Amino acid sequence: MQKEKYLQLTAAEGPQEEKKITVTIPESIYHLYNAVYEQPATGSSPSFLEQAGWSVTVGNANYPMPESCTDQGAPRGKAIPGHMADSLYYPGVAHDYLVYVPSALADYAKDCGFDTEAYEKDGGEAVPLAVVLDGQHHLFDRKTGEKAEYPDLCFMFDNLIAAGKIPPTILLIAAYGEPGPGQPINGFTEGVVNRSFEYDRLGSWFSDFLLKEMMPAALSGFPVSADPAKNVICGMSTAGTGAFQTAWYHPDVFGSVVMAFPGFVNIRGGHILPSVVRVEDRRPVRIFQVTGKYDLNNYFGNWHIGSLDMGLALHYKEYDHRLYVTESGHDFGAYHLTLQEGLCWALCGTETAAHGFAPVTFDPKGMFRIEESY
Repeated sequence: MQKEKYLQLTAAEGPQEEKKITVTIPESIYHLYNAVYEQPATGSSPSFLEQAGWSVTVGNANYPMPESCTDQGAPRGKAIPGHMADSLYYPGVAHDYLVYVPSALADYAKDCGFDTEAYEKDGGEAVPLAVVLDGQHHLFDRKTGEKAEYPDLCFMFDNLIAAGKIPPTILLIAAYGEPGPGQPINGFTEGVVNRSFEYDRLGSWFSDFLLKEMMPAALSGFPVSADPAKNVICGMSTAGTGAFQTAWYHPDVFGSVVMAFPGFVNIRGGHILPSVVRVEDRRPVRIFQVTGKYDLNNYFGNWHIGSLDMGLALHYKEYDHRLYVTESGHDFGAYHLTLQEGLCWALCGTETAAHGFAPVTFDPKGMFRIEESY
């Protein structure tokens, strides 16, 4: 029996330049299309920050951090941190990342790579890959604020693998770049990070950076599966938008997306993505999506309605898609529960029955209904 092939990662070389075209349109339409760019949000008003703070905390008691994010005594994998001091795609911007190798492969993982020869000699085969964006949410200890030697997501993977809920899977925790312009300014990231320019920006630029720069640096030599059906990319909020776009442009690498409270609103044009889904050819991508009933309603739009709009577009185009509504806002506990349940669905096809997840169903005419939560 022929062994499954590994994902081939080719690193970009030299400065990268995005292909551009010139389009002539009426001036009035130009200003409408470029409203966010022409008038970037400051987000500094008390009402903006008050609403954001409320949305982040409302419903927290309903969605505590899953126990899978703690040490449950499962066989421990290996966490290998990495750092990119500069970038061909984002010059002058540094990125951190961390590679988690499950316990079954940990003996072959070295700080400088992976002993593929020994692994294959022992009968090792290609394994799935999970990429989680917004690494800053996971690389730091929530209590001390210091970098965690073994982040919460590593414990989650240990526990899910030990319980047989997902197969042994390599995890790449990818942080957004720093420093950066921090726009659009939302009261938390002013002049600090490159997050919005990477995740919100429409197009393939970030996904190309991930596949042609970060992944070759982080995963070269690792036995990652070349089968996109076994690989998943995940993100919350703006990072959910980035995860979706990455799979959209590279379905040959990522066959599944897990996203919570994604930003299908007018941050750099993300509100048009549901319309793009409706008119473009269907991609071979499966989507697990969670939205919060009390998600953000701000300068950029209503995030809950944006998520429902995307859900309706995916249903219209007959994607393999799951959509759930939580009794929460922009919530980190619900996000981790989304990761836990979404990974089980993406990697093993297990349908969720998580408490507080209300499934959205669609009738033959395309109308939707939010069912009772589990």
